[in-house]
Amino acid sequence: HEINNPLAIISEISGWAGVVVSDAKGLSQEDREELETAARRIGEQTDRCKAITHQLLGFARGSAPAIISFDIHAMIKKTIGFLEPQLKFKPIDIVLNFEDEALPIKSDPKMLEQVFVNLITNAIYAVKEKGTDQGRIDLKTSRAGPNMEIMISDNGTGIPEEAQKKIFDLFYTTKPSGKGTGLGIPICRNIIKKLGGEISVESQEGRGTTFNISIPVS
Repeated sequence: HEINNPLAIISEISGWAGVVVSDAKGLSQEDREELETAARRIGEQTDRCKAITHQLLGFARGSAPAIISFDIHAMIKKTIGFLEPQLKFKPIDIVLNFEDEALPIKSDPKMLEQVFVNLITNAIYAVKEKGTDQGRIDLKTSRAGPNMEIMISDNGTGIPEEAQKKIFDLFYTTKPSGKGTGLGIPICRNIIKKLGGEISVESQEGRGTTFNISIPVS
């Protein structure tokens, strides 16, 4: 509350300021646009701070998984649907290679959804940063005894070898300042561990990255 309450006030004021600037008289078009941009950026960065505090709270609370039965393939497709706006201006092929049409598992769908959102968002970012005209993200699932194996691969920028050793460290990020929080991947690892699974990364700089996840089916 000590952080979120001031952020809520800042967000409200930035929204109000944007409206005032739009209606203001006596401003040149250039000044109006600059002020509108400033108000919008304040709002965007406030939202970013809110997201960071939300992630930190989730990491610190360590809530227990809510285990239910669900189709993980349907959940992955739903997650990709959430992220479609990020693909609007940069065509990236998302290829699904599922072992079966439906694959019911017993786990926590909300926790896994957070993992997939983080990893697929990172993959989209890496592909965009590389600037390739043939961007591609592959999601593959398979059964391995009592476990479910999920592989998320991209042909983006890849992760330098030295950075791979720190990729699961809290607050470590390979993104430029202001672009990454260093929370997403550590949170993914924390969630997968809670679900009794494992996560690992393989990457070649300039060629792409693969995250491998193994979780119990039941």
